[in-house]
Amino acid sequence: MNIEFPIIRIDSQNWLDSEELVPLFDGYMYSSKYQIYKDYYQYKEFADCKGNIYRIIDRILPTNFWRNIFRFLPGVYKVKLVFISTSKKIELEELQRDIIKGIKRFDTNDTKEASENWIKEILNSKNIREVLTGENNK
Repeated sequence: MNIEFPIIRIDSQNWLDSEELVPLFDGYMYSSKYQIYKDYYQYKEFADCKGNIYRIIDRILPTNFWRNIFRFLPGVYKVKLVFISTSKKIELEELQRDIIKGIKRFDTNDTKEASENWIKEILNSKNIREVLTGENNK
């Protein structure tokens, strides 16, 4: 299994908040809180840059003494996420529709212009990597 990062959670109708619009750029979560793992990661499905879908089934807590002591510092406490392949794929158009639904779901009057620009970039993307990174959308 070779996950092509970044990855993004799919199934926007079940997203808790706009934080789920942010792709994961590595296979870690940076919090020690079980509730965050449970709400945002546990048994959730993510699509990678190639359209392969993976499910998070577990986490591996850090065992390094220093990572545990300095867990309050941003980026120090890294919990490895355990993925399995679902053997499913998502196509570019389906992912675009799903992310756009998520953007519209959490859109407010204050974010309307930024949301519209973001949606245009997503629709102009030629592949999933462009959707997730915003590269080549200029």
